[in-house]
Amino acid sequence: MKSTFDATAFFGDYPFRGFTQSSLDDFNSRCEQHNISGAAVSSFQQIFWENNLEAARRDADTITQYSNLQHFVVVNPSYPRQLTELEKVLLQFPVSGLRLLPNYHRYHLWDECARDLFILAQEHQLPVQIHREIQDQRMHWMLPVAPLAAAELEWLLANPPEIKVLLSGLSSADLRGLQSKILEAPNVFADLCRVRGPVFGIEKMTELVNAKRLVYGSLWPIQNMASSLLQIEDAQISEEEKAAILCSDFFNGQTVPEF
Repeated sequence: MKSTFDATAFFGDYPFRGFTQSSLDDFNSRCEQHNISGAAVSSFQQIFWENNLEAARRDADTITQYSNLQHFVVVNPSYPRQLTELEKVLLQFPVSGLRLLPNYHRYHLWDECARDLFILAQEHQLPVQIHREIQDQRMHWMLPVAPLAAAELEWLLANPPEIKVLLSGLSSADLRGLQSKILEAPNVFADLCRVRGPVFGIEKMTELVNAKRLVYGSLWPIQNMASSLLQIEDAQISEEEKAAILCSDFFNGQTVPEF
């Protein structure tokens, strides 16, 4: 059975809407149901709590109970002493990567605090996942949050940090616009969690960006895991390309065969 790794999953209490299932046990059950062998996870509390690293500390003990899950800590580099405290978290707990959500935490990728974060990630050899959005701003109850501007990603891709970078939540239009810049940066990948349509959308993205740079992500529990997976499994692309997306080199560090 081929391995499948979910790059973009969350758990816990989402502040804008209640979900019937959102615990790690719920997520693990869904993974077993859909034959997903591993995932990168963070709690919503890490995004929305002011003391987000306290949420990360609490999550760390829970996540280690699941051998198939990797902890990606959400970082707000604009918060006072965040990077100093993050160093302590990295020393104390197993952390597989870092997640940035600049649209929620209100900083720019070109700000000094973000550049310092990239340096820290390089020192610890940690990949960084940058979310354009995790939810359509029209679906945010009481608090519309605009997606990360394309100009920020264009700036990043003009001189990408020397670490693995995963761009998350890009639409089909975003991927088309950034396609050449992504291909020019060998350490930059993009997930497909918010690519919905048009017909043959996955086929087109694979043709434009190359399957070796595309990554499967469900965005569970905001989105349905099954539909995110099905659009890749049903795509009219080769089995090798499907395998490259579903178990990306971004995570496993293994060489993906040429097509």
